[in-house]
Amino acid sequence: MARNHSSTPTKAAAGLAGILLGFHGAFGLMFVVMFDYSWRVLALHLVLAIACVVVVLVVGRILYQTALRASQRLAQLALLASLSCYIASFTAFYLVNVATNYGWGSHLNGSLAARAFEHLAGLWEVFPRELLGAFFALMFILLVVVGGLRYALPWIEPAFAAKAKASFSPRRCVALLSVGAYFGGILFSVLANYEAYALGVWEGEPIVALLQQEVNGFRPTPQRVALSAKERLIRETYRNQSSNFERRNIVVIIVDGLRPANMSAYGYERPTTPFLDSKLRSGEMKRVEWASSPCPESVCGIMSTFTSKDFQHMSHASFGLHNLLRDKGYRVSFLLAGDHHWYGLGKFYGEDIDFYRDGRSECPYGINDDRCLLQFLDELPTVDATTPQLLGFHLMSAHMTGKPLPEYQRYKPSSRSRFLKSEREQTAVVNGYDNGVLQADYFISELWRRLERRGILRNAIVFIAADHGEALGEHGLYGHTKHVYQPLLRVPLLIFDATATDYRNLEYGSVLDIAPTALDVLGIPIPETWQGVPLTSPMPRVRATFHQTTEQNPWHAVLLQQDGSLYKYLRRGDPRTPDVEEEFYDLTSDGSETTNIRSSADAATLADVRERLNRHLLVGHLPMR
Repeated sequence: MARNHSSTPTKAAAGLAGILLGFHGAFGLMFVVMFDYSWRVLALHLVLAIACVVVVLVVGRILYQTALRASQRLAQLALLASLSCYIASFTAFYLVNVATNYGWGSHLNGSLAARAFEHLAGLWEVFPRELLGAFFALMFILLVVVGGLRYALPWIEPAFAAKAKASFSPRRCVALLSVGAYFGGILFSVLANYEAYALGVWEGEPIVALLQQEVNGFRPTPQRVALSAKERLIRETYRNQSSNFERRNIVVIIVDGLRPANMSAYGYERPTTPFLDSKLRSGEMKRVEWASSPCPESVCGIMSTFTSKDFQHMSHASFGLHNLLRDKGYRVSFLLAGDHHWYGLGKFYGEDIDFYRDGRSECPYGINDDRCLLQFLDELPTVDATTPQLLGFHLMSAHMTGKPLPEYQRYKPSSRSRFLKSEREQTAVVNGYDNGVLQADYFISELWRRLERRGILRNAIVFIAADHGEALGEHGLYGHTKHVYQPLLRVPLLIFDATATDYRNLEYGSVLDIAPTALDVLGIPIPETWQGVPLTSPMPRVRATFHQTTEQNPWHAVLLQQDGSLYKYLRRGDPRTPDVEEEFYDLTSDGSETTNIRSSADAATLADVRERLNRHLLVGHLPMR
């Protein structure tokens, strides 16, 4: 009798497991077809899925046999529970990947998953809560309706009683609905991510990504290896140089995802930056009219700010401003609201930091809350007045996962979710973003007040910028990481200098220029491997900057400033193949990139930007100032 009890549920479980593996194969095939993945990724995906199903079957079998000693009903419940846990876990896992891809353009890989619970609040801000609630509400209603039919049909039509009893058993209903939820949840996540990347490519398949330990890793290309070796030698020469320079404090404030189009400091109609406005009106602060980041994401934007390199040439071994100034006797401090070890930035910051706090540090407000920065600054040890300091701040208020505070929710309705389609939802997202900018401006003012009280601003140079921009519906895009259009690349760049330094180029710049500008003002030679140019120099007649996304098959862009005109060339794919995508814009007259003039552009200018990009991507090419 026991054998009969165990065989039927086990066969049913094996059949359900077979169905689940079939779904895994179908979804893996979607990655190959929709995202142009290799068959190797599909094979690895299936191997990992099979391993998970086998583990669940073994555990379920053990639970079943153990519970069978008590009763058959309890044994069936144990088997159903093990399969339900598997289905619920994988459905939730794929759905969370939608939020992580929208939030920071990456899957939930191994190192991120280890600290995922710390970030649930931030993920909840960007996840489509209404859609998720509707999904599970529908599943609940179906369960009630289908389960209720088993008992309702005999009252409606007695002739259907036997058939209803056989067709609508609760166990069968739960199994069917579980499979439906699994299929629907994963299909939704795949299609949502496919749309999020605007027919682009994920950086890794979700299950396979769990084997990875870093997000947006800087792979050791020949360019990076050669450049890192060269910079090790350069650093030694700087250590041996004379220390005769102007010892002034340097403060770098980076606001995550801050776009100038929504700052009243850059002409926005809403008063979103009252503190910065006042500093500009008083003449204490200067504004670079047009500045950009090399990448539409945080890791690249932050690293490029301190190393003065674009994505092609930066690495965790890059020689940056914080390394150089610490060798010169500076005290280096980084105060960051987010969890920067999530992005692999811990390796970049390295050991050349005297005081480090980020969102994982002890703070009652939690990760991504800028109130922690005020606490961290109060905890900053006081140093001798003769010791210069480099302070780096990173604010999260404007980012979609930043903690919104009630007192700055001025514009309503407000939302930070990027899952939207209707005009009302878009209005709510713009309002939510503007509230975040207003909140960021407040925290900048509070940091400013505390820095003044400490005397740090008395002889300081302060740079206020962003690591990247943010799309709010332009070109059908929301968020960042997904493309290289201007809303995702253009950033503010504001400079406060306590002295009468002459900044001769306030027209066109890049976050790559921040580190060289700081050194030029201090009177320290700029490393030849840095790509930025000091804003104290006249604007060059011709300058090209390079930009890209960091996923597989990335978008690349060249911004060419030439004799007062600004052109932009975008490309994805191999130019030697017919499926290459190209766009070309004259940003001088078309700053919103509405008209692609590639087919009618000046042939010489188009050939020039193509050649510049080809040289930039050439393996072994090293940037020289």
